[in-house]
Order: sequence, then structure tokens, then C-alpha cells
Amino acid sequence: MRATPACAALSECLRNRRKPDVACLGRNPLLALSDFGHRSSVVGHRGKLMFYFAYGSNMERFWFKKRCRGAKFVSAATLRDYDIAFARSSTMWGGGTADLKPTPGGVVEGVLWEIGEQDLKALDQYEGVPKDYIPTTVTVETKDGKTLQAQAYIVAQPGDYRPPSRRYMRLLIQGAEEHDLSDAYVMRLESIKTSG
Repeated sequence: MRATPACAALSECLRNRRKPDVACLGRNPLLALSDFGHRSSVVGHRGKLMFYFAYGSNMERFWFKKRCRGAKFVSAATLRDYDIAFARSSTMWGGGTADLKPTPGGVVEGVLWEIGEQDLKALDQYEGVPKDYIPTTVTVETKDGKTLQAQAYIVAQPGDYRPPSRRYMRLLIQGAEEHDLSDAYVMRLESIKTSG
């Protein structure tokens, strides 16, 4: 049986005793696809690895790594034909929390992380799956032009617009700045009116 190009690239990584990384996955996006849209088929030292696209508070490194200690930063990334929305109220944050709203021509910038199975469990728990948020697969573009499949979380039952709190937006802005999202996008986040 002939190996597919994706299998060949993975074999090359393993043959050279190199962990499958974004260079491998970037050339072969199928390696990043999951069995159910959010479980990666690549096995590394942290179990199965996958990409996670953060567009809310999990963009901020310190906040995110408190729960997902094994996470590795991959790249700033862009999700097209979506807009950021605040369609769920959170008592923890005292206002609305981020959601992805399908919007033709829209753009959401965020942070692409590589996470393992333990991180995924912690993330599912934090996001309140399936009551508050549900995982979905999105296609994002990294800063160097690679297209990858990643998991993101969307609000399970979106409601009306809820203004986010100032402290919640502060995390989004800090995460955007520390991962070098575009100045225009940072300014857009700064322009969002908060609940105080």
C-alpha cells in the first residue's frame, strides 16, 4: 500500500526524531484534521495533539496557561467570514463573553495554540461544554499564510448582545497585543463599549 503525502511527511518527521510540528502540519493540513473535527490524528509526547483557535480571554497567555500548562503558542491567526460577538452573559465576568458569529466578509483575529489531551479536557471544563459553549472546527490562516483546521468554541445558545465587562476586554486586548495581532484589530477591540 502506497503512503499518502501526509503520511510520508509525518514519517519524515519521525524518522528524523523530530516531533510533528507546525512546519509538518502546515504543508499537510490533513494531519491537523480530527476524527470528529476537534481531535488530532497526530500523536506526540502529550498524547494526541490538536490546534485550538482562541479569540476571547484565552488569547492572554498567563490566563490560558493557568489551565492548559502544556499548550504551545503556534501563531497569530485569522478566521474569515466570522465576526466577534458577545451573545452570552457570564456572572464570573460580569458581562458578555465572546462568540463567533458567521458574517460574510467578516474577520476575527486570534491566537493559535497547540494543545494535548489533558489541556483539551481542562478547556472543555472551563468552557462549560456542552451547556455554555460547544466545540466546532474552523479553518484559520496563520501569519505566514498557512491554512489549518483548528477547534474553536462557540456559544451553545446565543442570545441578545451583552456588553462585556472592562476586565474581560482587558484580557482580550492584552492577549491580542502580546501575540502581535494587527493594530487595526487591537483598536477594534479597544473600541468595544463595556458594561463598566
